[in-house]
Amino acid sequence: MQISRVVVRNYRALENVDVSVCEDLCCVIGENNTGKSALLRAIQICLDVSLPSSYRALIREDIHTSVDVSRPSRLCCKNREA
Repeated sequence: MQISRVVVRNYRALENVDVSVCEDLCCVIGENNTGKSALLRAIQICLDVSLPSSYRALIREDIHTSVDVSRPSRLCCKNREA
């Protein structure tokens, strides 16, 4: 089997990645904290059927979002009299 394209959306540090993989690609290079490991883990989750379901389970930190979930927003509704 050969991977020719990888698409990852909203996983860890990766908001939207669409990579065409060359036939002779052998490594992923990048600065620290740019998503190299997240890319490899996303591929592993999709392809490694021997992974236990507990390893495939996503946690809050696995979901990429621009919203700071550590500070929930509070909605304030005021009753209006018509």
